Amino acid sequence: WKKREINFEAEFDTWQHPHRLLICHFLSLLSWENLMEIGFGGGANLRLIAFLFKDRRLVGTEINKKAIEFVKTKFKGLEARECPVTDIFMSDKGVQVSLTDMVLIYVDPFSIMKALGEIKRTTTSYVLLCEFHHTNWFKRQWLRIRTGYHAYDYKKLLTKLGFYDIVTHKITKEQWPDAKHNAEFRHIIMAKVPNR
Repeated sequence: WKKREINFEAEFDTWQHPHRLLICHFLSLLSWENLMEIGFGGGANLRLIAFLFKDRRLVGTEINKKAIEFVKTKFKGLEARECPVTDIFMSDKGVQVSLTDMVLIYVDPFSIMKALGEIKRTTTSYVLLCEFHHTNWFKRQWLRIRTGYHAYDYKKLLTKLGFYDIVTHKITKEQWPDAKHNAEFRHIIMAKVPNR
């Protein structure tokens, strides 16, 4: 992703995709004033969140410099920081909600706990992950071999880090209609962040 060349304008225009509306549905269940999207890509989630949740502070991180440059042209005053999920440039407990959308699928098994630990360090209240989740180890390995993407048992990993009230929601075909492959892995995972 660091050097990936994509059509950021086309990505930005996917802001009404049903899975982004689902993300915002879960955000509407929470009480929050500020949010950090880790790995914002073309900024489509931030566009929808800014539209639906007025007067909230939005922060974003990315490892792709071109994505940062593009998104800064779309949002005045957006705090966009260049950093990986394993080393987030944010103070401890700097935001209330942290969001990922198909970002952790690129994080290898040796780094996933560090990434989740960084999200825990920087967040006070909730994490909302839209990622590949499965409780079956063999299916997760099959996905990794077949596609190169990583799926995890997020309930298990987040519990190890002290997160609680963990909810997993399997994304339906209506909520992600163009997902021809890997549909059984697509989930929203929401959890409360431990105080310490």
